[in-house]
Amino acid sequence: MEYKALYRQWRPQSFEDVVGQEHITRTLINAINTKRIAHAYLFCGPRGTGKTSTAKIIGKTVNCINKVGAEPCNECESCQRIDKGLSMDVQEIDAASNRGIEEIRDLREKVKYAPAEGKYKVYIIDEVHMLTTEAFNALLKTLEEPPEHVIFIMATTEPHKIPATILSRCQRFDFRRISNNRIVERLLLVATHLNIEIDEEAVKMLAKAANGGLRDALSTLDQCIAYTEGKVTIKEVTEVIGTVTSDVVIAIASAILDKNASKLLNILNELLDDGKDPQLLLQDLLEHFRNLLLTQICQEPGDFIVLPQDTMFQIKEQAKRYKRGQLDYIIEILSKTQSNIKWSSNPQLMVELGLLKVLNYEDNLTLEILAARISKLESGIRTQSIIKEDKYSAEVLSKESSVSNRSLKNDVTLEQVKDDWNKVIKGVKKLNISTYAFLVEAQVCNLQDGTLTLGYTSDYNFHRERISQKEHLTLVEQVIKSAFNVEIKVKFTALEKETKIKEENILEKAKQIFGEDKIEEK
Repeated sequence: MEYKALYRQWRPQSFEDVVGQEHITRTLINAINTKRIAHAYLFCGPRGTGKTSTAKIIGKTVNCINKVGAEPCNECESCQRIDKGLSMDVQEIDAASNRGIEEIRDLREKVKYAPAEGKYKVYIIDEVHMLTTEAFNALLKTLEEPPEHVIFIMATTEPHKIPATILSRCQRFDFRRISNNRIVERLLLVATHLNIEIDEEAVKMLAKAANGGLRDALSTLDQCIAYTEGKVTIKEVTEVIGTVTSDVVIAIASAILDKNASKLLNILNELLDDGKDPQLLLQDLLEHFRNLLLTQICQEPGDFIVLPQDTMFQIKEQAKRYKRGQLDYIIEILSKTQSNIKWSSNPQLMVELGLLKVLNYEDNLTLEILAARISKLESGIRTQSIIKEDKYSAEVLSKESSVSNRSLKNDVTLEQVKDDWNKVIKGVKKLNISTYAFLVEAQVCNLQDGTLTLGYTSDYNFHRERISQKEHLTLVEQVIKSAFNVEIKVKFTALEKETKIKEENILEKAKQIFGEDKIEEK
């Protein structure tokens, strides 16, 4: 007998079998039970999440003569013919290869005829976004006045390419990426059914690599089973999908901590010589440093990290050695490297340069790093005297705001704000040195309808992201209110062009933030 791939063997045959899309299957079941079946559906979502399978289940259900509630029996002749692709009433059309106006005109002619076998003619149009504009226009006419016996089910991974005129005539359902835990459950069920032994870590890696697509996970499991012809372990999975084991990633992170460039390059070259994809390697590293970051900031990181217990223990131990600002810096460098590698003719060189750059963390004492350290001081390491001073200043500001509330101005001009902006800067500095560090690089751009727009050039994206946080934004708005005696909302924007160039060096910036008496030149 011809072998059937796992994703085909385990394709859902009923709504109950569809994994991770209960918000959709429940709605469809209720619609079928109450006979409120729409004439056109649009199924959107990533690949491998059940769009086409759900469409075929609808086709079986509406034509099944022995259905149980809203579920097809999967045993009658109609269900069997649909499963085998032999039914004349349920037809699957690939829009990628049938995208022209002639194919859609032919479809319009066929829908006029009554079903040959069942009650409904169901047309499943896969990757519908591939249709040409003319083809969409031809399809629109049929969707406007569809025959009662016809149901259109369109599936797409790119709903933004569907014309609004088509969207407005369909019931849209958005299929979600399937969670790793649900994929793990399904893979274990399949492995048990096939009497295949598989490690827990291997299953979790398969689920993570699938990126929310159950079909991809089953296909990769199929490959691993064929590759091992026995027990499936993490070693075989990493070799099949081309990813890196957690031990190797942890070793790379340790080399970065130790600033051991030689060890780092040796590990990297061994991986690339073995055929590892540089892009996948960067993705694995970003995932690891993300896990380290979550371990530092979350009380229960296990809620967000799907890894075996022994690997989690290693991550927790390594997270203790990393500084928060260092993790932010490494993630930023690796993300930029991953973006740039797509356009590089030498990916290996890009990865090497990116990893060597992360070793320079302490040598690159930038304003971003200084600001990150200040933020950390705010969260608990600040001295008691600073805390008391901030508390006193906040009380003074609150009193000033209370007084000004009694006689607020009606308006203030952009020119007035620009002329007295230094007054705002000084006021913020008195109250919170961290907010001051983020605000000092802002440019006053616009004042309209009571909202002040402050812009940041691309060099200061970090500042813009931090000052947009509620605690900093509220403080800035309070100081502006106190300075100009008027209620003004503040928003922050990224400037497309570099409109402000400063030649001040890092030493001068540090003096501004901490005061000259706190800085010693060496």
